[in-house]
Amino acid sequence: MMRISILALFSLVLFSSCSSPKKEDIIGVWLSNDSSKFQFNNDSTFNVANMPKSILFGHYTNKSLFSGSGFWDIQCLENIWKIELIFPKSDELPGGFACYLNIEKKFHFGRSTWSLFFYGENFDYKYEFKPVNLKRSSKTKH
Repeated sequence: MMRISILALFSLVLFSSCSSPKKEDIIGVWLSNDSSKFQFNNDSTFNVANMPKSILFGHYTNKSLFSGSGFWDIQCLENIWKIELIFPKSDELPGGFACYLNIEKKFHFGRSTWSLFFYGENFDYKYEFKPVNLKRSSKTKH
């Protein structure tokens, strides 16, 4: 019984001390496995290059790529951290559009890093971005 109490207390301390994502955790370059790229800037602007349109617009047979720019902000929606991406205008939607990029903390051998992702069609896979060149180290305390 004592072991279970200690394990529960340890888990509570570990997970309650996990930090929420901060702007400094996101600023920098993020790449996907197929070379899509996000550049998040300190002034809350971003650029995206070579993103499959199927990921952003849901036309899963469309294999063409999208590039654009806009504004970003970190939000917590229903206890899930996301980055709101606002595209004020684009060739795809001249009136602009917005979407959300999910934020997830990953743990690997005592280190934690953030990853960013969109869910694929039917939520059956993650289209993931990993940090390449962040403003500060991707190693965070947990």
